[in-house]
Parts: sequence; C-alpha cells; structure tokens
Amino acid sequence: MTYGTAYFPTITAAVAYYKPYNETASNVRAKVEAGSIHIGKPPTKEGEEAYIVNEQPGRRYYIRDKANGGAK
Repeated sequence: MTYGTAYFPTITAAVAYYKPYNETASNVRAKVEAGSIHIGKPPTKEGEEAYIVNEQPGRRYYIRDKANGGAK
C-alpha cells in the first residue's frame, strides 16, 4: 500500500504544493502552526518507508509498505 501524507520536506515545498489551490505562504505557515500539515519526515511503522514525490508543483512525502513494494 502507498499513500500520500501531509508531510513536506521544506516549507518552500509546502507553499509550492498549495499555490495552485490559491493558498498564500501565510496560509501555509498557519497550517503548519495548526498542525494540519508538517515539515520534515513523517513517522513510519515497522515495514514502511517514507519517500519524497515531486508532485510538480511541490514535493511531499509518501509512505509505502516495503514488503510488497508499495502495491495498492
């Protein structure tokens, strides 16, 4: 299984991700402060791995199950 997260490697990546949704940098910072999105690598469970996907625009973390290569 593979799924996207609300974790971004940098604030710049988060701002780029939300720009097409008409979110300003201030709004994105507020989301970080509120805890609805996060900056940094997400926690994973045993057998999972986090990796970055370039969603153009913005990059964010995804998590996949290492056992089956992230198959859905």
